[in-house]
Amino acid sequence: MPAKGHAFSTRYTGLSNILTLPVKICITGTSDIVYSTNGIIDTGATNSVISKKVVQALKLPPSNYTRVNTASEQNVLAATYIVDIILKDKIRIEGLTVTEGPLMDDLECLLGMDIINMGDLAITNYQGKTVYSFRIPSVQAIDFVEETKKLKEKQFSKTGRNQPCPCGSGKIFKRCCGPKYGKF
Repeated sequence: MPAKGHAFSTRYTGLSNILTLPVKICITGTSDIVYSTNGIIDTGATNSVISKKVVQALKLPPSNYTRVNTASEQNVLAATYIVDIILKDKIRIEGLTVTEGPLMDDLECLLGMDIINMGDLAITNYQGKTVYSFRIPSVQAIDFVEETKKLKEKQFSKTGRNQPCPCGSGKIFKRCCGPKYGKF
């Protein structure tokens, strides 16, 4: 299990379609032989995946075999391995069963929902810049609906009846989202 009470964020200079981070992979219970690489976060993957290059570099013996479905192939037999994965902020996932599979470009590790489900992942694209944040363990629910509702109530409570509506419609408050219309 991972160490408790850790979090990290990654900030991009613009919008990003791919969420990456530096990852270290090692044989479970050791720290002598560590493989450092780039990992990709994939919420569409059930389990984490490492490349053949990682398997060879760490000389990993297969722990088992399983059938997997990938974006390009269905029902493929693949070897599984037991490793420790170390993320930013010294988050160490110990004894994780990963599958060997092909990955794109310079990425040698795919972090799937087996890791993401251990904590909270939030992705924002505020002002055209992607930021993702991960914390482990989960400490509270993130609810954008409730947060937005409270923000609107706060904004609207300070708006005079004949001022422009804070929703950005261009109408005055009393003819748009004012209390008479009950939209907030």
